[in-house]
Amino acid sequence: MATYSTMDDVRYRPGGDNGILRHVLFEEWQSRCYWCETPVLFATVEIDHILPHTATDDHLADLIRQHGLPADFDVHAPANLAPICGPCNREKSNNRFPGTLVTGKLAKAAKKQKRVIRRVLAFAAANQRAAQAVAADQALRSPAEVLARVRMLTERVQAFSDTWRQDITTTADGIGLLYTPKTSGQEPGLPLLFDLSAGDAATAQVERGLTEVRDYGGAVVVDGGT
Repeated sequence: MATYSTMDDVRYRPGGDNGILRHVLFEEWQSRCYWCETPVLFATVEIDHILPHTATDDHLADLIRQHGLPADFDVHAPANLAPICGPCNREKSNNRFPGTLVTGKLAKAAKKQKRVIRRVLAFAAANQRAAQAVAADQALRSPAEVLARVRMLTERVQAFSDTWRQDITTTADGIGLLYTPKTSGQEPGLPLLFDLSAGDAATAQVERGLTEVRDYGGAVVVDGGT
């Protein structure tokens, strides 16, 4: 997975991993193709450069002047990126469109740029913390503690996705993650992860050792006696 440390890192990476950027762009444009404004599925959406990054230097300079952009405009920055469906991407590549249409799309992307950058950095940081938490899981002493940690990680995922609801299911084969699209206004799904009988030793261990497990902006806190 791509790493992002500074605001300048948040840009399209030709030939690289753009998964987090694609996810954030998809959500910031309300799960719609920016060109035809039709709702699209995340699995089919692509990242489009509003001004083509394949243009020659002279052509790109002309486009930048035409749309009143700064001379150092970065075609790989979020201000020039948007989610697009496959048909529109092909149509846009093969045709020329009125300058006013493109200018309007660029203006929308520019308004979204700061939020896109902020969310990509936050998402990347959360993934890094999740990796650290998974490493810490190796030291957990019981299945109940592992389940409690998985629930905490699930809550964090909910906080970073407006599109996907992630639930945990338990089966005879173990723990599974279930992804479903969120409906408007739907609350994050946080089902009970396990049922332990009152006399079970694991229940007593959870009550003593896991009074509360939460993620406080980067630190996994386990509060309670052991």
